[in-house]
Amino acid sequence: MRFLLKLIFIRYVLRDIVIKSIWPNFFIVGAHKGGTTSLYEYLTQVPDIYMSKMKEPHFFAPNVQPTSKFPYKVIRSEQKYLDLFKDGETKLAVGEASTSYLWDPKSPHLISEKIPNAKIIMILRDPVTRAFSHYLMSFRGGVETLPFYDALVKDYALQRKGFGISNLYIELGFYSEQVKKYLEIFGKENVKILIFEEFIQNTEHSVIDTLKFLRIQSKVPNNIDTAYNSFFVPRNNLVLSLLRNRAVSALAGTLPTSLIDWLRGNKLLFKKTGKPQISAKERQFLTEIYRDDVAALSSILGRRLPWTCQF
Repeated sequence: MRFLLKLIFIRYVLRDIVIKSIWPNFFIVGAHKGGTTSLYEYLTQVPDIYMSKMKEPHFFAPNVQPTSKFPYKVIRSEQKYLDLFKDGETKLAVGEASTSYLWDPKSPHLISEKIPNAKIIMILRDPVTRAFSHYLMSFRGGVETLPFYDALVKDYALQRKGFGISNLYIELGFYSEQVKKYLEIFGKENVKILIFEEFIQNTEHSVIDTLKFLRIQSKVPNNIDTAYNSFFVPRNNLVLSLLRNRAVSALAGTLPTSLIDWLRGNKLLFKKTGKPQISAKERQFLTEIYRDDVAALSSILGRRLPWTCQF
């Protein structure tokens, strides 16, 4: 009996060790609305890479606070987080893509505590167009009802704000401090910084570059030109009113990502259309806000950014 108990004890200890060893070894940390979904989908198709089926678990972002208006799925349990990667133990690279990690100031340190040699990937986008794209997503999804400029001013002036509490249209475009922090903690050799405008202009090159960074020698996925998160709008007012219903929003937060993607692409509910354009007034407003941060980022990276000229 005592021998049997020892065997059971050893079995569970070994099981615990195996489970705890399967931590991700790389992270796509953002930016939000910066092409992370496309990169995530491309890497998912690479044989030597395992991506968490839950794109954004937000495990290392304690400041993410889901609400009925922003029903983000968040994993707080370490065991549940590790379970996301249990099928990736034979892969060379294991990753996830929580964009909150480029916003939450605690994320770099928390990741480093668990995975000190982690590889960090980020895609940085012109903060002005990022904010506008973010707004369009919110408006399309029924979260936002105000015109862009009014939405910016109102959201920026909120006393209580955060990832899951407010939209953070402007705040999510301040990159410099968080980029600096990741570089200091993980080292320049372990941080891959892609520029969104270059990423979409030459996607294949960017993906090849990313695979080299991850030390993966697989071929580039076939559908490298497929665009993810294309712009769709509700087909009619009934669909729009459903999206703006808090109960429906809360329910959407519990649905699998694959089902949400299917619903977005359903032609009975949504129609694909050209994106609206940002006005000169809105662009100027955001340019003034981001000017200093863009200059700081350019200095940190030691390069001129594609959008620097407008600042």
